[in-house]
Amino acid sequence: MSWSFRTGPGGKTPDGDGEGRPGGMETAGEQAPAVTTADAPPGAAPAVTTADAPPGAAPADEPSASMAAEWPEDAVYRAACATAGARFEPLTRWGGPRRAERLTARGAARLGAAGLADPDGATVTVLAPPPHALDRVLLDLKPRGRWPSPAVITTPRRLRAVLRGAISERTEQRVRHHLARAEPQLSASTAPSPAARAIILATVAGLCAGILTGWPPVTWTLFVVSAVLFHITAGIRFLVALETSAPLSTPPPAIPERDLPFYTVMVCLYREAAMVPSLVAALDRLRYPRDRLEILILLEADDAETIAAAEAACRTPEYDVIVVPPGRPRTKPRALTYGLAFARGDLVGVFDAEDRPDPDQLLAAAAMLTAGPHHQVCVQAGLRIDGDTGVLQRLFAVDYAALFAGLLPWLARRRAPLPLGGTSNHFKRDALVIAHGWDPFNVTEDADLGVRLARYGFSSGVLDSVTREEAPDRFRIWLPQRTRWLKGWMITWLVHSRRPLDLVREIGLPGALLFHANAFMQVAAPLAHPLALAAYSLHLTGLKPIPDLGGMSGAVLLGVAGFAVLVGHGAAVVIARRAVRAIGRPDLLPWTWALPLQWLLVSVAAWRALFELVFRPHYWAKTPHVPAGHGAAGQRSGKPRITEPGKRGWSG
Repeated sequence: MSWSFRTGPGGKTPDGDGEGRPGGMETAGEQAPAVTTADAPPGAAPAVTTADAPPGAAPADEPSASMAAEWPEDAVYRAACATAGARFEPLTRWGGPRRAERLTARGAARLGAAGLADPDGATVTVLAPPPHALDRVLLDLKPRGRWPSPAVITTPRRLRAVLRGAISERTEQRVRHHLARAEPQLSASTAPSPAARAIILATVAGLCAGILTGWPPVTWTLFVVSAVLFHITAGIRFLVALETSAPLSTPPPAIPERDLPFYTVMVCLYREAAMVPSLVAALDRLRYPRDRLEILILLEADDAETIAAAEAACRTPEYDVIVVPPGRPRTKPRALTYGLAFARGDLVGVFDAEDRPDPDQLLAAAAMLTAGPHHQVCVQAGLRIDGDTGVLQRLFAVDYAALFAGLLPWLARRRAPLPLGGTSNHFKRDALVIAHGWDPFNVTEDADLGVRLARYGFSSGVLDSVTREEAPDRFRIWLPQRTRWLKGWMITWLVHSRRPLDLVREIGLPGALLFHANAFMQVAAPLAHPLALAAYSLHLTGLKPIPDLGGMSGAVLLGVAGFAVLVGHGAAVVIARRAVRAIGRPDLLPWTWALPLQWLLVSVAAWRALFELVFRPHYWAKTPHVPAGHGAAGQRSGKPRITEPGKRGWSG
């Protein structure tokens, strides 16, 4: 005897994961080995199957299906079992299947029945039909006159948790090192190399010595390099400024509900118990059919407070709380790769703890990914800063406007590698499989993944949807976050520069040039900016002239470099002013003139990132968050405060 439960929408079962594939997943056409219990006592364990239920077998008006939309999942199943005289079991102290070595992540995510070890060690058949099939399964069994011992009923989420637990460590180790094994030249696990670290330290030491002693070759090299960097930055900003007002592409028509793909949303939390209620409220507002949606809350094993808060708040069937086993480096991309192994969706979206996405964002992303070009496998929604009352927050808001309404659309139109934001990006899951998912060793995993998708022949687009969040309101929180971003950009540039000819062959010469130019703008320019400004100022005031710049040729070179600085600054202001108008924030227009202050602060973070690159390349400085409206103002009024960033960070 066997039962089969439909695990996906529209009579289709979403692709799952298996052994030995990117992210722990199997490609199309492969099947996970079935977890059977043939060695269990006769009649005790039906065959485990994921075959689809017959069309129309799960009417939407079944009582349990209706209750599942409002009631906690446990309450729905307990009530249905009590009515049918069946045995409900929460599996709190149960063991995994007898042949756990044959279980894959794909099977753990999709199976609707299994033979598990009860607290006494006996093998018991556990059935976990989805809510829309619960009443039908209980009705089918009721004519037998008694519940067929030792079979019991549990919720799909509880069964998945037990099955995941049986393979959690094995899965975590596999997905954490998968990219490093499959494509070692694209992994940040060995970046920077010992030689690169030595070169960085020697260069910095030589630069400092040369500046202090006034050695002409050092000051001359600094001037030339900074002039080149300013020209690159100015050129990109000028080109972006010409198109900042261009509209985004026309969104495709909405998809009928019956044709919507299964969607997995993943959110990584660490020491974010206070954020759970507002996060769940924001995710509950997403307008997407709940029977085609799963929301995976990914938590760290040592974060008992957030685990308890998530378990209490995530009660409806679409939520699943997944605890990531301990491992190093303990980073957000490591948690994402682990979650991806168990994700059932055809599409995958990523959000952060503080996000408040537009309610229709999943619908818009599904339409764009389904109806768009086949090579477009990722779309990035815009990020907007709310509650910007301080100087740092307003500059942050201007910076985000220039990035998400200026630079990213410009890059997307050229099918250039898109430096994704760390949140509100949406993917075709098959493409994530091919590109090996996120790199657990890269602390700016979003930018790296955007480049890697391009190297595999895919493109990324910009989604006309918005996610709102709040910016850091204090420098001691802003600085570690910006340091991590810039350190990740440095690692990303090192990784994708290992084989420069391969990069050109895979994304084309224009794409490679844009990647390097963008990397220079993100990393090298902030490093050179304060040194170059100091050198120019000392030269122009006559306090410490740069050698060989006293004649006509020197004056021309200095004038050309100064022109590049003016063009770069001017284009940045133009981009920012057009962008803040485009997002409907004219109140930020005066703050666009303060961007040079932002760049000086970014330079501080860039130099800090350079030293972290040498000594702590995989350290993840976690940004603490507070619920919307509970920023600095709320803290001054006596509301709960976030603890120090260093006490809350993921560690490498």
